[in-house]
Amino acid sequence: MDEAFEVEIKVKEPIGLNRTNEPIAIGIPVKKGLLKEADISAFKLVNESGESLPFSLTPLLNWSDSSIRWMLLDFLVTCSSKDELKLYLKRSTDIGQQSSSLTVDDKKDFFEVNTGKVTFNIPKDKLYPISSVRINGKSICRGSQIDLFDDDDRRFSPVIRDVKIESFNKIKLVLFFKGEFKPYYKEPKVIKKEEDKHPKSKEAMEFFARLTFWQGLSLVKFDFTLRNPMPAKHPGGIWDLGDPNSYYFKDLSLNFALDEIREYSCFWTDHWSSPLRKEESESVTIYQDSSGGENWKYRTHVNRHNEVMNSFCGYKVYGGDGEIKSGKRAEPIVAVCGKDKFMSISCPYFWQNSPKSIGVIENILTIRLFPKHYADVFELQPGEQKTHSIYIDFALFDPEKDVPLAWTYNPLNVFLSPDYYEESGAFPYFTPISEVTDDRYIELMKACVEGSNSFFAKRELIDEYGWRNFGDLYADHENLFYEGKKAKPIVSHYNNQYDAIYGFLLQFARFSDWRWWQLARDLATHVIDIDIYHTDKDKAAYNGGLFWHTDHYSDAATSSHRCYSRYTMEERGLKDYGGGPSNEHLYTTGLLYYYLFTGDVNARDSVIGLAEYVLNLDDGSKTIFRFICNSATGLASQTGSPDYHKPGRGCAYSINALIDAYLLTKKDKYIKKAEELIKRCIHPKDDLDALELVSDPEHRWFYTVFLQILGRYLDFKAEMNSFDYMFCYARQSLLHYAKWMIDNEVPFKTKLDIVEYPTETWIVMDMRKSNVFDFAAKYTDSSELRKKFLERAEFFYNTCMDDLQEFETKYFTRPLVMLMSYGVMRDYFRKYEVVFDYDIDCSQYDFGNPIEFIPQKARAIKRAQRLALSLFIIILFFLILYLLI
Repeated sequence: MDEAFEVEIKVKEPIGLNRTNEPIAIGIPVKKGLLKEADISAFKLVNESGESLPFSLTPLLNWSDSSIRWMLLDFLVTCSSKDELKLYLKRSTDIGQQSSSLTVDDKKDFFEVNTGKVTFNIPKDKLYPISSVRINGKSICRGSQIDLFDDDDRRFSPVIRDVKIESFNKIKLVLFFKGEFKPYYKEPKVIKKEEDKHPKSKEAMEFFARLTFWQGLSLVKFDFTLRNPMPAKHPGGIWDLGDPNSYYFKDLSLNFALDEIREYSCFWTDHWSSPLRKEESESVTIYQDSSGGENWKYRTHVNRHNEVMNSFCGYKVYGGDGEIKSGKRAEPIVAVCGKDKFMSISCPYFWQNSPKSIGVIENILTIRLFPKHYADVFELQPGEQKTHSIYIDFALFDPEKDVPLAWTYNPLNVFLSPDYYEESGAFPYFTPISEVTDDRYIELMKACVEGSNSFFAKRELIDEYGWRNFGDLYADHENLFYEGKKAKPIVSHYNNQYDAIYGFLLQFARFSDWRWWQLARDLATHVIDIDIYHTDKDKAAYNGGLFWHTDHYSDAATSSHRCYSRYTMEERGLKDYGGGPSNEHLYTTGLLYYYLFTGDVNARDSVIGLAEYVLNLDDGSKTIFRFICNSATGLASQTGSPDYHKPGRGCAYSINALIDAYLLTKKDKYIKKAEELIKRCIHPKDDLDALELVSDPEHRWFYTVFLQILGRYLDFKAEMNSFDYMFCYARQSLLHYAKWMIDNEVPFKTKLDIVEYPTETWIVMDMRKSNVFDFAAKYTDSSELRKKFLERAEFFYNTCMDDLQEFETKYFTRPLVMLMSYGVMRDYFRKYEVVFDYDIDCSQYDFGNPIEFIPQKARAIKRAQRLALSLFIIILFFLILYLLI
């Protein structure tokens, strides 16, 4: 390892709060070959004065040579209001022995966690998160409880099926629980009014939970996920709210009781920036009914009956004598204090995930993640889940001066320098924004996070808030050709099309602007919860997949984030409509990077789950046709139609997901499948004129998506030093297509008259062509071809940026998202002479000729026809024989 290895970490206090031992986790990329896992014990984290800070390093991802590629740095930091600190993670031979006061005792019936300041007992049978809290032997909290009430007022309690220590280092401990809600006790059957009846779910609601503790702190973070594991019915390919397997419930609440039943006081603030207020009535509730925005009652929030049930704008505070206060957007903290016992609670993204409620009743802190105050029942759709995070602190504080947990609403901003990201190779083809010379590109990127065209401003247009919506992007481009009866702006959800998560994280690294990080975090958590179909009980073509964006040029109506609504079907006069998740909407790389930036295991599991979806999608043994033919279904490789298995986005995204999963797991099955799909869909001798790649842009534009992912595959193989048959097969295929593109591919602006919807998005597709030519320039061994490829790459980059300026719609969501991710290669190639300098002789391989792939269904039909014909001939033969006899 390089003795001089050092990483500078910048910490900014953004809002004017003093911070003491605030916990931080940040992913650190490392250049290939610099650091082995055994080396991470020889580090220290120091401030500018050379003072050491408590920290821990955990490897997340390795390079092919087993050196560390990404690692997670956990640490605690203290800083003053508006401070900007510089910390240094550096190699040191004088590190001493870093001790930790954090311990966990895994007992038979409970965990005993000691942070060095507080001792927690956590039971293993039911998820009553904390059974006791002790400080210096004195009991602070005498228990906690989670209750779920369904729409018949039946009470359910969370029974744990599995529990484990998920991660444990010197700074942080994470306990993981999963289970299901069981009836608290048997109640008589409740007969409801006919108009109020809902179908009852046949399966219990599942939950997942994590408790996080930190060394030396009295703080607990509680992440709780509620999931409906049932499959949807989706009749006729529509996915509206009100599905027979939806789960309806009235309330989900968490309660924490201070171990003091006589001398206690209640305190609250509706916003972290305001002082605590003592509540004389010993009871207070802060209830956020809607977002508090101008469009708080927009049809974004329709229920299964196509009705918006939000009751008022913003929040209200209720005390013992009724309403105390009202406002727009609460970011509250409530606390209860005994004689020498303290307990406070906060819920980040409180108003954004409305409805929500938090309060105190005597000595009990209560937070309602789904509050009974709302005017409707809550519906958790089949395969849908929702995660909330809360913080509970047992530290002493002065109610006259302090606002505990205020920092949880605005954590410290933490950055690595753009130069460090570039040097480490964290992102392929990365350059800092300071080195980008194209003012057109910079202006468009800045528009993403500031001004009236920013993604933050777009949220307000349709009130993209509420527990199901927050984090998603508003697909404003879909208004352009909408011809329905609803008023504009229509409700349209983007569902991470073209991997906006990856684009946000890439630009965060380039700009060192925290607003990019906020967008990435919000969208990643939304996608993990809402956009992924969390069930294994539907057909393999849907289980675990990612839902499409709202259907083009239509209002989401009651389909929410599930694409296809009966209202649109009726409006268009269709008899059958839509579908579910598919390979053509499958974005994993942003989730991979979110895991690397944060260590969020949910993101890691999502990437692997989506790769498993690809494997199952193509597995012929999981369909009804398996009894006739057990070959590959082709569902993982088709694009546009079931019979098209040439280069397209469907196959490309499948391959990309498989590469991402391999990087995380190193399981060969993912790469073997990726290479199978590559061979299925492209060949070095493809007849390109016959594919109509240029003459039919409406149905063939997506071939450049495949070539982009093929370039990524070549980068992957090169990093692995795996220059084998498949490397040469992919390389020759890419060069075959790129050479053809030199003479045949033209800017999309010249073809807008032959596409159905001539939008700015076609123009941005030219950026993909630029990327393809850059990849080809890298992997050709001909200097003459390299020059031509680079010239075409520059031509299509500039044509894209020039032509885009002519569109007033250039600030729409879709073109901006595409430019975030695809507009970076050109700057890298301008800065560096990118040449593939390995001596690889691909002429040694005989790739044969292209073979047409026939999917399982087509094979099964042909085989069934042959069997039927054979059976008919046999029957006819015996009939004739019988008549003759």
